[in-house]
Amino acid sequence: MLGRVIEKVSGTGYADYVREHILKPCEIDGMRIAGKRAPNEVRYYDQEGGDPYGINMSRLDSAGGWLATPADIVRFAMHVNGLPTDANILKPETIAVMTTGTMANPHYAKGWEVNQRGSWWHIGDLPGSSSVLLRDSTGYCGAAFMNTRRLKPDIRLTLERMMRDMLQSVSNSS
Repeated sequence: MLGRVIEKVSGTGYADYVREHILKPCEIDGMRIAGKRAPNEVRYYDQEGGDPYGINMSRLDSAGGWLATPADIVRFAMHVNGLPTDANILKPETIAVMTTGTMANPHYAKGWEVNQRGSWWHIGDLPGSSSVLLRDSTGYCGAAFMNTRRLKPDIRLTLERMMRDMLQSVSNSS
C-alpha cells in the first residue's frame, strides 16, 4: 500500500521515486524491483517445496520486491543508522521511532527487531531466498543473503547468528 501512496502523492512511479529520492542519496544504483531473472542473478532453490519462480515479484514492489546485493543493503543501512558520523537520510527522531519497540512488543519496532543493547535487524525470506541485515550497537552493519530457504530448522536464524558472530569479532578486534 505504501508504494501506491508514494505514487499518488509524488505523481511518479514508486520505483522511480525510490531510486531518485532514497537510493541515489545513498549512492546506490544497482537495486531494482525483481522480475525476470537478470543475467548475473543467482538461481533460487527452496528446500520446502516452494516455487521461487512462482511469485510475481514485480507486484510485491514496496512489500519486499527489491533485488539488491548485500553491499547495497549495508550501504542503505549506513544512511539510516542514526550515527552522527554517517550521512543519514532520515531525521534523528524518525530513526528513534523506527528503532523503538512498542508497548505490546518491546523487541519489535517499525519493521525491525530491536534489543536493549541498541542493535536492530531484519530477517526475511521468500521461497528460494533468506536474508538478514544487522546493525549492532557499535554501529557496525552487515548483511547476508542465501539463494535458498529452509524454515525447519530456520536457516534465517543461522544467518543472524553468523552475522552477530562476525560483527562481534570485528568489534573485539578494533
